[in-house]
Amino acid sequence: MSREDQLSVDPPNGGLQKLALIGVVLFVFAWSVARAQIQSVTLDEADTYFWFVSRADIFYPYPNNHVLNTLLIWTATHLLGPSPITLRAGALVGTVVYLAASFSIATTISQGFLRRFATLTCLTLNPFIMDFMVAARGYSMANGFLLAAVAIAIWCAVSRRLSLTASCLLASAALGLSLSANFSFGIVDTVACLALTIWAIRESRLMEHPSTTSIVLACVLPGVLVVFAICGYPLTHMRKQDLLYGAHSVGEMVSSLVDASLYHINPRFGGSLFKTMRFLYPKLLPTLGALGAASLACQPLEPRHPVRKEARVARGLALGIAGIAALSFALHLIAFHALGLLLPLSRTGIFFLPLCTLILAALASTQALSLPSRLLQCALLSTMFCLAFYFCLCLRGRYFKEYQEGADNVDVYSFLVRLNRDHPFHDIAGDGTYVSPLNFYLEADKHPFPPLEYVSGEGPKGKAIYIIHKSYDRTLIERLRLQIIYYGPSTSVVVAVPSAEE
Repeated sequence: MSREDQLSVDPPNGGLQKLALIGVVLFVFAWSVARAQIQSVTLDEADTYFWFVSRADIFYPYPNNHVLNTLLIWTATHLLGPSPITLRAGALVGTVVYLAASFSIATTISQGFLRRFATLTCLTLNPFIMDFMVAARGYSMANGFLLAAVAIAIWCAVSRRLSLTASCLLASAALGLSLSANFSFGIVDTVACLALTIWAIRESRLMEHPSTTSIVLACVLPGVLVVFAICGYPLTHMRKQDLLYGAHSVGEMVSSLVDASLYHINPRFGGSLFKTMRFLYPKLLPTLGALGAASLACQPLEPRHPVRKEARVARGLALGIAGIAALSFALHLIAFHALGLLLPLSRTGIFFLPLCTLILAALASTQALSLPSRLLQCALLSTMFCLAFYFCLCLRGRYFKEYQEGADNVDVYSFLVRLNRDHPFHDIAGDGTYVSPLNFYLEADKHPFPPLEYVSGEGPKGKAIYIIHKSYDRTLIERLRLQIIYYGPSTSVVVAVPSAEE
């Protein structure tokens, strides 16, 4: 082995570099745990608990029921009692899987600290990805197990420490768990299974594996068994008319993912830095897209047999993930036009974010021998660092982008507890946005006051306390002559009581 190759595998400061990468993973996990503990429970999270967990109706076929996540919530809340952290236990499990897979991919396909660091930070610090590392939904686990399947295949291709058959069995099971965590991953997980099968067949021929049939079964059978064991009933009984959430155009789908990924710089970062990043951020993703497309176009011009195994795997990964993303998009488009199923929208298309990031990371890690490829790779890596830095400026610990209207729920609950201690009340009503989250806090807190009832357009009248939206419920405030006694710190939620005249 040449000195250059030896240094690329074992650099002099490799220990410090590995610690820095581990530090990124630990930071993201610690941040997620902290958010899971202190951030307000939101409507979809609380509805998951009341509709499926507390009623033990875990396998009810409904889009809001992310079965594997529901199972983990049921387990955690029954063992430890309901609380924000046990409600989000499934999401945190998904976070661990996602971070482990991201770390494995970053350190396996990339040579050099800068490439590894850029890959890891872009995969893990995206603010939309981080939101669902915390929110009690199935997206974290679905993304985590999808990346785990990719990581297993890469590890097998590079290290050969795991047999091809074992790798296929594990990767297939991971894809089955991904689908069980969230049905909106159905198409991408199926396409990924197809890609896994094609890759494994090619590998088996290179390794002179005795049976192609056994490889195909290893790629397909575990995933199918996992899916039907965990969520066979809800998957086969899902109704098309319940699938109401989605995009009506490709433009709406793309903009929902772009806006969520870049939403938004923490206002605490003011001054020239804020102005500079506000100027740059609309250009980051288009620049990355153009550089990625140009790098993909240059791949056929590069030598077919790069010297380093990692570079060869990185090239295959870039082409393979690009194929998975393209075919998944095409099938969603066909389902939209042929079957009337809506396109992925924001969270239901979240799988495109790590896939696109992996394409760029793999292209930045291929062995660039021609001058155009080297320049493109340098520009791609620099832009990825800019994007990762922007993601750092978007760190938030108070709200989820998708559920921002529920950011003050925990503050409202704390106010109600104090109010009830000083002036006990026995009847309380709330807008639909706030009823389930506040009732969850009541259940976790052993019901210090009665559960909330739902407010309709006409009332109900005669309640001691109303938790409503300052703007949407303006008519109700005027009709019942309510007096506002509390304003949410960051949203339009208010606490109101009947006026003294009433």
